[in-house]
Amino acid sequence: MSQRKSPKKSVKHVPPNDWQDVWDGIVEMRKSKNAPVDLIGASSSADRNAPPKVQRFQYLVGLMLSSLTKDANTNQAIQNLRSVGLTVDKMRELTEDEIDTHIKGVGFHKTKAKNIKKVADILHEKYDDDTPPTYEEVILLPGVGPKMGHLFIQLSTGQAQGIGVDVHVHRIANRLKWANSTTPEGTRVQLESWLPHDKWMEINELVVGFGQTQCPAQNPKCDTCLISKICPSSALGKQKRTRSSKTEKKKPKRAVKSRKRAKDSSSDDPSDDYESNFLDSDDDRVVAEDSEPDDEND
Repeated sequence: MSQRKSPKKSVKHVPPNDWQDVWDGIVEMRKSKNAPVDLIGASSSADRNAPPKVQRFQYLVGLMLSSLTKDANTNQAIQNLRSVGLTVDKMRELTEDEIDTHIKGVGFHKTKAKNIKKVADILHEKYDDDTPPTYEEVILLPGVGPKMGHLFIQLSTGQAQGIGVDVHVHRIANRLKWANSTTPEGTRVQLESWLPHDKWMEINELVVGFGQTQCPAQNPKCDTCLISKICPSSALGKQKRTRSSKTEKKKPKRAVKSRKRAKDSSSDDPSDDYESNFLDSDDDRVVAEDSEPDDEND
């Protein structure tokens, strides 16, 4: 007799009470808009003078190229493709090798060239050279995963069906205790469980730029960070919490031991090495589809 599967439990994460203060501090630090994501990120992929459906295709290709690739290399590849005509018709006309010639600076460029070619054929056959209108359809395309799908819908429709979580958002959300997950997809689910919907459009670019300029994986600039006193992972934030804990009334010994065990079982910042040890779900898909290693340009 087969056992009944227990229903899946909804994932609800409780963020720190001062998350809004942290958010406002990051917004203040990001006012200059000088991070690579601001200047050459996914939102700059499309030619603003092109017809709308061509712009949508260019956003999609830009996101496909961005996986496991620095913004500067992604931007150069986009410019190379736009120089020959980054349209569905043109990508269908070019061979995989010809597409690959223009995108050699990105990671797994051979796989991405193959996927761009396949996507162009699908869009021509099923969508009249346009892109899918829904998230559910977009992530069925070769080389497109959840992060790309959510970001694409935001760029192409101006609406947010979900949060795009890459390694920057994953790392920093866990540093700030906005999530407690070992995977970007888990972080996305937890963020969506509590973050107000009107911030879903903003969080990716906001936090990615913060990660690029102020809070990198290694050696974050806590000494110049406006939120260092309330950040749960900064030295100043930890000192503040330590001082506060000393003023609390003593708890029963069993409760103290329980807290100590909980603290010992988790890292102060479990996300320090995420960029080197974790791929997001979109990157996993690209790696899985890769059939042969790229050359030394990677």
